[in-house]
Amino acid sequence: MRCGDATERNDSLDVARGLAMILVIYGHVLQIFFHARADGEFSQMAFLQWQAIYSFHMPLFFLISGAILDQFSGKSWKDVATRSAYLIALAYIVDVIGIFFAAVTQGVSSETIPTLENYVVDHLLLAESFSTITPWFLVAFAIVRLLAYALTRCDGAKRWLIGAALAIVFAASYRYPQAFHLRAVPPGVAFFMVGRYLSAHKIDIGAWAAIALLATALWLAHSNGGCTFAWQITCENAELPGRFAVLMIFGLFGSLPLFFLTAAMGAAGIMGLSGPLGCIWIARPVRFIGRNSLDFLLINGFYLVFGNPYLRNHVGIDDSLVFFVAVALLATLVHVATFLLLKRALFHIKAFAQGVGRFATGAVWNAVERMRGAPTAAT
Repeated sequence: MRCGDATERNDSLDVARGLAMILVIYGHVLQIFFHARADGEFSQMAFLQWQAIYSFHMPLFFLISGAILDQFSGKSWKDVATRSAYLIALAYIVDVIGIFFAAVTQGVSSETIPTLENYVVDHLLLAESFSTITPWFLVAFAIVRLLAYALTRCDGAKRWLIGAALAIVFAASYRYPQAFHLRAVPPGVAFFMVGRYLSAHKIDIGAWAAIALLATALWLAHSNGGCTFAWQITCENAELPGRFAVLMIFGLFGSLPLFFLTAAMGAAGIMGLSGPLGCIWIARPVRFIGRNSLDFLLINGFYLVFGNPYLRNHVGIDDSLVFFVAVALLATLVHVATFLLLKRALFHIKAFAQGVGRFATGAVWNAVERMRGAPTAAT
């Protein structure tokens, strides 16, 4: 189902991205009702919702991004690399801001300020352990875009070679400490390319089919568990012993076939619903969040790291439907208000990151060009 004119398709993607961002916000705030509470209470209702949301919400972001067909049109390798460098630079910059914010609000200590060695190795070289957590997605997405661009430029055997390399990297990454969130990259590429396929072939998912897909995904999410590979050290969140949920940030996917099935169905369900939802009044605020999802993601990291520890010890548990709906609405409204308050500051932070990305990419490109031209110059 579609409504509106020819620009509708882009609007529906904004709605889908907005829904995905609301799921991120709600999923993170749900943690205060079952994770590390001082009173020891554990809301099974909150955990089951969290488990279901995490089964598909991050793959959904990759799928939506892939559905934007014209993002690589007329783009060179340097153009695509510059965008990816910008995302990685933004992750590093927000990480530094988060460390500074922790020092100001919680005092200077080993808990808030990493050692120089820890910062250089874990934060810079491995792009892990970000102070506000959510920038991990920017790093993974930056790499996914580069690989997706390579796949769109190649055909035949080269595509199969890239796919095989991704599979090997994915499997091998579980033998070593994670770097640049490589465990999330191959699944991210897969969902990115699925999004491109759906958009290129103009495959629309009807409203009823979307509801059925989403409902099935939510049901299947609670069946997932176990290890992806036999050589994994652990298959569960160390802070939630005996329980499993997909955590793409750590490469915890459980059963890979079930993960891909559940994530694909959930993501397709949200994509299918975004068209009909775009026709009603609720689409406007959702679309607004979708168009500013990067800003909301950065803001959410601060609430996750600095807000959740306080809220989990000061907000009681009520397992009623009305309570959770109110929590979702309030958390979303708080993020909207914060975005409006910090909109100018976020603009400048992103502009600075763009400058860093352009400089870094330009420096690398110039160095490569000089290396290529060195033999000629010598003769």
